[in-house]
Amino acid sequence: MLNLNIFIRPAKLGTLSTLRLQTLRDTVLVYFRPLTKIRVKDYAGDSATIGNLLMQTIAADRLVMAPTREQELLQWNLTLAFRWSETTAETQ
Repeated sequence: MLNLNIFIRPAKLGTLSTLRLQTLRDTVLVYFRPLTKIRVKDYAGDSATIGNLLMQTIAADRLVMAPTREQELLQWNLTLAFRWSETTAETQ
């Protein structure tokens, strides 16, 4: 699981703060679509690919409501589920 939290300060952005927060969320999700494969290298050894993280699903995609701090900070939460897939020399 990868838990990402996106924050913005509405006071610094003006009137379209919520739109900006959703734009940042969309920008992040471009890189984490289902079935996206992220290669994991062996940086302690010979830099060979030792496996892959395969993006499975979006477990949470929500605006975090916090009325006491809404004027100073807005937050969006993304929780992404990944699966580990090992590789061997024959399958690389």
